Amino acid sequence: MRNDHRPIGVMRPSIVADALAFIEQHCLEAITLEQIATAVSRSPSYVTSVLTRSTGKSAGAWITAGRMSSRMITDYRPRATTRIGCARRWSRAL
Repeated sequence: MRNDHRPIGVMRPSIVADALAFIEQHCLEAITLEQIATAVSRSPSYVTSVLTRSTGKSAGAWITAGRMSSRMITDYRPRATTRIGCARRWSRAL
């Protein structure tokens, strides 16, 4: 890991962008903060501090948000094909 001794308030924007890109690409996997830190060549504590200060969300919150948005996209089905839609349709037919 690189340590260029910059204060947390003075960071390269690409660290945040690279961390968020890694999270977006791998959020459906069982990723860890250590893996994110390795991807951006920083320590886990540095990554979580930078993300929290820059975006207001921790790495864990970004992973959760990525999983939720991916889940919403992949779970979208027209109402008639959902379990509830099928149950309602069939219960009316009975």
